[in-house]
Amino acid sequence: MQEKERLVKLVNHSYNPQRPELGRAGYCVITGYFNEKSLQEICSFYSITEDDAKHWWNQFGFDSSLAKPTKKRSSKKNEIFEFLKGNVGEVLTPTEIAEACEISMPTMYNFINSNIGWFKKIKRGVYEIVDADEERKAARRG
Repeated sequence: MQEKERLVKLVNHSYNPQRPELGRAGYCVITGYFNEKSLQEICSFYSITEDDAKHWWNQFGFDSSLAKPTKKRSSKKNEIFEFLKGNVGEVLTPTEIAEACEISMPTMYNFINSNIGWFKKIKRGVYEIVDADEERKAARRG
């Protein structure tokens, strides 16, 4: 909390009468950063320009890796499906898939449990990737 108060004081002391929106952008960046929003999310949520947000982001010395937006659930799921479709027949562990798709292990295990049709268990912790769509089509053809 002390860090946030220090940053607010910094914004207060740098008031610019020609550009009052710059001060508002400073407060928005502080609030958004401590609410774990990315730079793009802050600009969109608070309707501030990216240049003003970047000015404060760099002024405060915030981590540049946090400026990237976080992945949403649907994009994670689509990324996993794309990976699986491109690696049909491969024998992999959930850890290898999670690292390739840049997702957490709990997310990976939830995905496996809810989409078990894409995985054929070889042994504990090792799965073969199968194309569930193709297997369904083959089963219909009989």
